[in-house]
Amino acid sequence: MATLCREEQMSPKNWKDKLIEVREKMVRRTDSLEVRGWILQAALESDSLSAQYYRAFGENLDADIVASAYAFAEDGDLEREEGSYYLRRLWRVLLRNYALCDALHIDTTLSNMDERGWRWWRRKDLLLWRLAVGLFAGHIILWSSSGLMEFLDRVQCRPLWAAGIGLASLLVVAALAVVDVQHRVSRRAWTVIFGRALLIVGIGVLYATAFGAGIYILASQLVQYYAPHPLKSLLVGSIALVLGFVFHLFWQEGSLGDPL
Repeated sequence: MATLCREEQMSPKNWKDKLIEVREKMVRRTDSLEVRGWILQAALESDSLSAQYYRAFGENLDADIVASAYAFAEDGDLEREEGSYYLRRLWRVLLRNYALCDALHIDTTLSNMDERGWRWWRRKDLLLWRLAVGLFAGHIILWSSSGLMEFLDRVQCRPLWAAGIGLASLLVVAALAVVDVQHRVSRRAWTVIFGRALLIVGIGVLYATAFGAGIYILASQLVQYYAPHPLKSLLVGSIALVLGFVFHLFWQEGSLGDPL
């Protein structure tokens, strides 16, 4: 704790020098105690000066979490259960930052420390269930609105209108995703921000398509004399995608990557 308190008094220049030193230790896989203290403070204590410097300077905290995994798994002074607990908390930080690829790297270490059942329970969080729930709720709301359904009945006969609504939905969702990712990772490279935003949008499109196809097939089987037009199902899916992201705005500080 004394070491962490001293780090809180660091100037930006001294902090960057210390970061270089800690990263060198990560590469050499040495001094596990200091590496753990550095990462836990930066990743789990959002009000700490170290965490704020990571955000202010756009440093890659996600990569440092992955590089520090050895300090939680190979140190004889750390109980296996305690190391697993800390790694699971860091796993959640990576998911919250939409760093899914980095989370998979942590998974390789965690998999040797978790029981098989809990391992797969943890991996389910990679599917962004909050987004799936928001999209499911969006589909229910849209299909239960007779006024909107009547509007879409008319739109599906006008391909340009349908394409415009679909494109507008994707643009709105992409903008919301970029804003959310930037809020999570702060001043990282725009390639990182846009890349993670596109990943979220892609997962959302898959959910929207799956729900839309499922509703279309179910309606076709249950109501033989009437089935929704495939284009109408796609339109509902695109609007539900927007609603899924809008619902997320009411979850305050929760990330779409947070486990349910």
